[in-house]
Amino acid sequence: MPYSLDLYFPKSRSDHDQAMDETIKNPSTDLKLAGMTYKYHHDALIAYEKIKTPYLVVAGVKDSIIDSSDAFVRKAREVGAPITYMRISDMDHYVRKKEDVINDSFVWLKKQLENWLRDKIVPQYLYFKPYLRSTQISVKASVSATS
Repeated sequence: MPYSLDLYFPKSRSDHDQAMDETIKNPSTDLKLAGMTYKYHHDALIAYEKIKTPYLVVAGVKDSIIDSSDAFVRKAREVGAPITYMRISDMDHYVRKKEDVINDSFVWLKKQLENWLRDKIVPQYLYFKPYLRSTQISVKASVSATS
C-alpha cells in the first residue's frame, strides 16, 4: 500500500478513546485507524494472552496516552505476558529526543537476544555435540544503533 496522508488520526483524547472503542466493537480488517486495521488495534487492546515474545513498552509520563500505556501493561502482565515497562518521568511521546532511553532500549534488546541464543541455539548445539556439555560456553550478541 502506498504511503498516504489521508489517514484518520484522533484530534483529542476523547476522539482517541471513541476510536479505540470502535476498534474493539468492530475488529475489521477493512477499516483503518492511523494506518493500521481495526483488527490490529483490537488485538493489541484485547488479546494480551497472545503476547509470548518479550515485549518492551516505552512510555513517557508527559505523553497524553500514558494512561493507555499503563492499562496495556497492567492487563498484559495480569495474563502473564513477558512485558518490560520503561515508564519515563521526563518524557513525552517522542522517545527519539531521549538518547539514554534509546540506549537502555538497545541494552534490553541485547539481553533478549543473548537469552534467545542461550536458550535456543546453545542447547541445540549441545544436543549434537554431547562432549561439549561439560565445557563452559559463552554466547554474546552484538547490537549497535546507527543514526
